[in-house]
Amino acid sequence: MRVFDDYRYNLIAFTPFCHTKEYVDNALAAIGVSYADMGFLLHCGDVDKMFQKYPSLQAYCRIEDPSRPAQEYGNRIITSLSPDWTKGELYAKKEDLPFIEEIFRKIPRPWNFGFAKLMLDGIDWYGEGVRPPALNDSFWQQIVPPFSEAVGRSGILLEHSFGDRKKRNTVWVRVEATASPSPRDTSDIPERLKPFFGMPDYHRRLCFFTHEENERTHLLEKQFRQEALALFEQTGPKTAHTAQEVLSQPFLPGLCNKRTIQKVLRKHSLTASFVSGNLPGANQFVLRDEHGFKYQVLLDRSPSSNGITFRLRVVSYQFTLSLPDQQFWFFREEEAEPVLSELMLFLIRLREECSQKWANAFGEDPEWA
Repeated sequence: MRVFDDYRYNLIAFTPFCHTKEYVDNALAAIGVSYADMGFLLHCGDVDKMFQKYPSLQAYCRIEDPSRPAQEYGNRIITSLSPDWTKGELYAKKEDLPFIEEIFRKIPRPWNFGFAKLMLDGIDWYGEGVRPPALNDSFWQQIVPPFSEAVGRSGILLEHSFGDRKKRNTVWVRVEATASPSPRDTSDIPERLKPFFGMPDYHRRLCFFTHEENERTHLLEKQFRQEALALFEQTGPKTAHTAQEVLSQPFLPGLCNKRTIQKVLRKHSLTASFVSGNLPGANQFVLRDEHGFKYQVLLDRSPSSNGITFRLRVVSYQFTLSLPDQQFWFFREEEAEPVLSELMLFLIRLREECSQKWANAFGEDPEWA
């Protein structure tokens, strides 16, 4: 097992996305480190126009859904992760790096890709040498897996999303924490980067396991996910209205706001940590149980109608359980509080009826997880 710490920053106060690569290069040079490899991903943009200007980048084209027309908008992903990524084919060729850097200097104009990621991998933060990537082959079924969850290596990820505008410029710093008998404390790296990046607004720890461990985890996750979904179908709230019924209703600006959520949490004696940096209308918080498992909850209100989406992930350093999104629709703001209350009761029942099974199968999360 290898362990990594991810620190998320919003650099919008320091630099716009188009200048972030240069800004990060200067910051790394100032603290005396550099990266060994570069990977990238571009999705939802004018792919044909880009290929006309940079024909060599056609070698990085992947089809997201083979059942759809290849030329359909959004069906082509340009990424350095090859179909043989589990064999280590992860990064761009050296001769293509100038083209890739030029593109990222011109996002979002003129290259208006909805999603863009630039991976600066293989940073030797501690002067101990650059380790090869750890590969999470539990993602082998996906044509284009999420890079940061599938590939473990010290580095920096620049991330642009269509909704960022001038409010966010997301950068992830990854530091390998693998050590014995327990992972090392990597908080010194954010301290070194503080003059250039400020303070991180989010931290997570990820573990990468062997193929055999991943296979066992996959089977258990499938079983436990089915049990959790059955419990929700038995005990979870049901929407009283449909999307069509509320479509013509006046917009409810205070629907499912943070104050209402906090009120319901207090009602059920639940202590939660709210996550910052979400889009308007989205409230994300985390609960922990006695085994150390984290219940990541997103309550996301529709920006155009009176609906909310409930999303749940239960996260351990060894497993992740995700439920399908559940949607609820409302005529009045006060209708949301009883639904939120029932959702909290479901989380309590999930903890009481299922978490011990998870602990029996995987063990408890240690304090460092």
